[in-house]
Amino acid sequence: MHYYTFELDEASKDLCVITTPFGNYRYNRLPMGVSQAPDIAQEVMETLFRALDEVNCYIDDVGVFSSSWEDHLASLDKVLTILQDNNFTVNPSKCEWGVQETDWLGHWLTPKGLKPWRKKIDAIFGDQTAAPLTAVSGGTGKVKWTKEMVAAFDQIKALLAQDAFLRYPDHNKPFHIYTDASDKQMGAAIFQEGAPVAYFSKKLNSAQRNYTVGEKELLSIVETLKEFRTMLYGCQNIHVYTDHSNNVLTTITTQRIARWRLFLEDYGVKLSYVKGSENELADALSRLDFDESLKGSPASCKEAATTSFYSMAIDDDDLLDCFVNLPDFKSAPFVLDYNTIREAQSRDTRLKALREKHPEHFADQLLAPDLYLTCFLPKKNKPWKIYLPDELLHQAVLWYHTALGHLGQSRLFDTMRLHLSNPDLRTKIEDLVSKCDNCQRNKQPLRGFGHLASREVSAHPWREVHVDLIGPWELTIGGQTTTFSALTMIDPVTNLVELVRIDNKQSEHVAMHFENTWLSRYPKPLRCTYDQGGEFLGTGFQSLLDRHRIRRAPAGPKTPTANAICERMHQTVGNTLRTLETLHTIDSMSTATKMVDTALANCVFAIRASLHSGLKATPGSLVFGRDMILDLPVIADWITIQQNRQQLVDARLNTANRKRFAYDYHVGDEVLKLVYNPKKLATRAIGPYRIESVHTNGTVTFRRDAHTLERLNIRQLKPYHRMRYPPARHVLSDTNRYSSDASPKVLVPSALDLVYVPSRPLTGRPLHSFSINP
Repeated sequence: MHYYTFELDEASKDLCVITTPFGNYRYNRLPMGVSQAPDIAQEVMETLFRALDEVNCYIDDVGVFSSSWEDHLASLDKVLTILQDNNFTVNPSKCEWGVQETDWLGHWLTPKGLKPWRKKIDAIFGDQTAAPLTAVSGGTGKVKWTKEMVAAFDQIKALLAQDAFLRYPDHNKPFHIYTDASDKQMGAAIFQEGAPVAYFSKKLNSAQRNYTVGEKELLSIVETLKEFRTMLYGCQNIHVYTDHSNNVLTTITTQRIARWRLFLEDYGVKLSYVKGSENELADALSRLDFDESLKGSPASCKEAATTSFYSMAIDDDDLLDCFVNLPDFKSAPFVLDYNTIREAQSRDTRLKALREKHPEHFADQLLAPDLYLTCFLPKKNKPWKIYLPDELLHQAVLWYHTALGHLGQSRLFDTMRLHLSNPDLRTKIEDLVSKCDNCQRNKQPLRGFGHLASREVSAHPWREVHVDLIGPWELTIGGQTTTFSALTMIDPVTNLVELVRIDNKQSEHVAMHFENTWLSRYPKPLRCTYDQGGEFLGTGFQSLLDRHRIRRAPAGPKTPTANAICERMHQTVGNTLRTLETLHTIDSMSTATKMVDTALANCVFAIRASLHSGLKATPGSLVFGRDMILDLPVIADWITIQQNRQQLVDARLNTANRKRFAYDYHVGDEVLKLVYNPKKLATRAIGPYRIESVHTNGTVTFRRDAHTLERLNIRQLKPYHRMRYPPARHVLSDTNRYSSDASPKVLVPSALDLVYVPSRPLTGRPLHSFSINP
């Protein structure tokens, strides 16, 4: 209602006109749903309170911040006076007065600083334990809920809560809200940049359960916006997704829906439809049993609070339960701590042997107060390098590789050997980088793996025909643009080609020209190769093949090279057309049609009369028995032609294989499937999949899932290597004095972790190191 306090001038009223069954009406006040309304309201409020530094305002939310109660009362008096002088009214029951903590634009403000808003994850805390009964009862009907199941459920809740709780909303970026409703409950998830920032779940009351399905779905949207009003109100870009398609329409069937539609205009949301199968998170939040009064946590969590790093959660049982149940994440440990290296060097038997054998190449260097490390001296006047013990080698290489953005083998080796030395450094880098999961999936392969299989060239003409469409070409006639297309047909053995202009791309029309131009003139082929175009997959063309009993050979959508012979011919046709267009003036449709027909005829003659490198002759002379230009007889020796073409194909195959790594695929190996035409930031490979069989034609069959097998050429695959992690036995020296002999497991920070090690334990219990993934 804040917008209605601003009166519009006459020019603005003319721009805010609505049409009703009773005529056209103008808004006299600033309406909701106008994109400029939040900016206008914000500008007015900022102008009013510009002189008060202790006041922050966001549209109709005014926050007054003071360091003492007396100053706070004085500031409130100033704020209320300004509002009264400018004819604003305040509803005291809707305000919070003299509070120390409150929510502000999706954040929780406290005297000690900014904290995440707990309400964002209340929907997660309210979910009660649930599981498939058949899975935990063994089919007997009696649930056997074990401690392991409780721990797994708590970990899932902790992961979901952590993801949203530790992320702050950004009002300059779009919000994406997914909503859903069931018979008893509503649920929603709010996302920004693909990550959740808040969850919502609420039970329906007895009256709301009688609503229609569409009303329940729309109610979930309204309640989500009300619940997170301070986070979403005034944002310019709010997208709401619902799996009820009727709510996307502008149809209003009841007064209740009309009121809710007016409410949505206040937020300027953009409604979109999403399939129910793609709205799983909101669906789960609307169906999982949710207890709004559920509070508290196990006693063990309270005991763990004494050593928790998350001090902000100690006074909240649910938050404490969330963080205590977070699982341990595998991360690359930071092992380049000088104390850690010194202790590892003292245990390294290989280093002791090298120092005894080559004492001139090793010396102790002072790198920190009272801390000496053994360093390697390559040669005189060369900088020394820290000797990296064998037990730290794997973790050090893994940390460098991860922290430096997954460098390649050469750059990673050059970077590490600047200051570190180990005889097996290069070998370890090659082994680890080649087995890095992220690198294998996301880096574009420069060379393929495995040599391509040889291909036997056919010596029998007319047994196969390749068809394809070329065009469309655009010609400008009298200021208007007209397009032309053509059907190409070619015999892959003789390279004899036919081209015919087509009026449209309908399957029946293309089939007619194929039958009239090729099938009625040349021997009937046994096989026809075509691409995945609708003109060839349509009923008309497929019926023609069935009628003549021609075997289909469709090229896959991801293997266009199967019909490459037509693609090469298309380049020749395009060059000829461009040349003729510059030499002729096109002033009518008939002139353009004649020019296209002439160009196609010239292309046919040029291809038939030109020497083919594989045939060592012209296609026309081989088919017609004489030269296409001179009156000279030609006798085709198909055996010799086949041998020449086979040599050419083998030479090209050898050239291609020289650019690939020699690799043999075996049954049981794992492979990644390369993504066809990926986007710039999309993953380059998916998988891994296990090979079921290897074929001699350069293809392998692998299992996609329990019910699906897929066979692909090795061009579309790459081998996958799994990384093996050695057991870690190192700890941070800063935490050694707090480590417990009874609990030897110590978490170590990853390359991008924020590590907090306090100067003293929070209690008398031994304290380990804690880390937060940012």
